[in-house]
Amino acid sequence: MEISFDNQSERNELAKIPEAQPCNINDLQTVTERMVIEFQKHNEKRKRDFRNEIMRELNGIKEDLRGLLDTNERVTDIEQLNRDEFVIDITKKNKLEK
Repeated sequence: MEISFDNQSERNELAKIPEAQPCNINDLQTVTERMVIEFQKHNEKRKRDFRNEIMRELNGIKEDLRGLLDTNERVTDIEQLNRDEFVIDITKKNKLEK
């Protein structure tokens, strides 16, 4: 279908628009679909980064605990704690014992 334009500048502007290329209908996405995909990618990265940070912190705590356990092994018998006395969260321990 041919559209007529009144002046030359309108025709020139129209000529700058590239021709639409045919594509498979399954390849088309709405703006909303594209935004959802980008949002999900961004959230996946944030979740991965958060998980990695938590794992680094947990590994640090684990190493600290190992160091404390090693130190506990090297002290005299009177200073040494039994393994079940070596508790960080007393409240949780009490709940688990009930």
